[in-house]
Amino acid sequence: MIRFWMALLLLSHTFADQSGHVLFLIHRGQLVEALTAYSENCKALGKHDFGLLQQIALDVLEQGIRSTEGETRLMALFGAGVSANEKALPLLQMGLLCREPQLQLVSLNFLARYQNDHCNAAINRALLTAHPLIRLEACFMLAQMRAPQCVGQAEALMAKFPPELTPIFPRLFAMIGDASSTRMLRKLLTHSDVKVRLEAILSVAQFKRDDLLPTLRTLASQHDVRQQEACAMALGILKDGSSKERLEKLTCSKNSHVQLAAHWALYQIGENAHKAFLLEAAKNQNPFAITLLADIPGSEETLFALCQQENGSLRMNSALSLLHRRDVRALPFLKEIWFPDARDVIFLEETSPGQAMKALKIVTSSTQKHEETPVMIELAIDTREKALIEAVELPQPVFLHIADMIFQRGYSDLHPILTRLLSNLESEEATALLKREQQRAGAPFIRMLATLALYQMDEEGPYGANLQKWLQKELVRDVVHFRPTIPFELRERDSQYELTPQQTTQIYIEALETLAQKQQDSGIDLLLWGLANGHERNRCLIAGLLLRATQ
Repeated sequence: MIRFWMALLLLSHTFADQSGHVLFLIHRGQLVEALTAYSENCKALGKHDFGLLQQIALDVLEQGIRSTEGETRLMALFGAGVSANEKALPLLQMGLLCREPQLQLVSLNFLARYQNDHCNAAINRALLTAHPLIRLEACFMLAQMRAPQCVGQAEALMAKFPPELTPIFPRLFAMIGDASSTRMLRKLLTHSDVKVRLEAILSVAQFKRDDLLPTLRTLASQHDVRQQEACAMALGILKDGSSKERLEKLTCSKNSHVQLAAHWALYQIGENAHKAFLLEAAKNQNPFAITLLADIPGSEETLFALCQQENGSLRMNSALSLLHRRDVRALPFLKEIWFPDARDVIFLEETSPGQAMKALKIVTSSTQKHEETPVMIELAIDTREKALIEAVELPQPVFLHIADMIFQRGYSDLHPILTRLLSNLESEEATALLKREQQRAGAPFIRMLATLALYQMDEEGPYGANLQKWLQKELVRDVVHFRPTIPFELRERDSQYELTPQQTTQIYIEALETLAQKQQDSGIDLLLWGLANGHERNRCLIAGLLLRATQ
């Protein structure tokens, strides 16, 4: 027995020495040699050493962050972020010390997902950085956490930014809701610039700040028609019955947008007689009225009639509102948004003068505009995806018919969200459609998306093996690229900076993430193979996913 324990002790010292040798090679930058030594160690041990693998992954990520190449540092921070492992937090905090604003933004975005004291402290330190954009993002994240300490920083930033950017700030103060932020929001509600006042009014409505209703009532009685429109919509959103008299006066305004907003607000507080005005305004081809009908029961026949219009923008707004009413008659008219034709058009959002109402408009020559402003295409894709997400609420056979058409026509920008929606349905019919697409000839992107979805759903079949075989081919290529980021002022009101992979990259990353989440030896073996033999630019991402797979 003594010999057995002595042998076991000797063996443990041997493995410790080998682990030290592996880490020594990693520190010297000899990654392939280190992984070879680890493989030999693993065979002798008969299983993976998760602790050692995590240290390998962390060392690779740290070397990437300390690199002199910007792209390598970006991939290292992205890898640290997708690892979803608290051991990578010091690396993300290192990212805040980088000079490049994009790297700091990536670090901030991932740190905000943890929401613990250490991460909150790091985000607070980002408020001290010299770059104003970083400080703005940090303020926005802290405001989402209702952190009162960011109010002073937001005030200081607002004073330093050009006056044209002041409209960015009201939503930050509206989010927090403490006494000091409310004081600032009141000041912005009476700002000399009408654009600032409009944003402040809409922020009060968005964050349901009914404590500021008295101020809104006063502003609604002032003469600027843009302000009257915004106030009317805000009073309707907050369902302020005490504003009935003021809203009745606004229905007599000479401005059509103010009239429309006031009638809609009165309908929202229970004055159903005002529905007739909204229907009539829509019949008179007011695009904002058409959009407002989306939330009004009984508007379906009016919307269906408007879908027959020759004007493409009116037709599309009518079809989307009809879709929101869950009326299947909208589908033939939505083909324009899901299946663009030879005219090369896209649909983008436009707002009313008071910024309170929205509708879609047609933009032509989208390819040329894509080359000039890629963000425009990002916004257009977002519109198409939202319409598809709404379509899930239709009867399932109808949605499956839409899905089949999208697969058949090959519009790849919708395929990732479509396969995700189908897998979420968890029905036999949706699964059958995915299995059919998994066999589609001549469409490798669709095949692999369907394979990934079926593997994530734990369907029986060779999906895991097929996925690993495909990934082994892809790992040797430089496949990780990112989409353009939507600027702060164009994002959704409650969204923040996010580094988003291009769609050709998305399946690659999601497949690796899935393998990491499964925490199976075969997936870990593939990640190690990719780390040793894959494209150098992909290493930090793989290291991050290896860290995720071994936690």
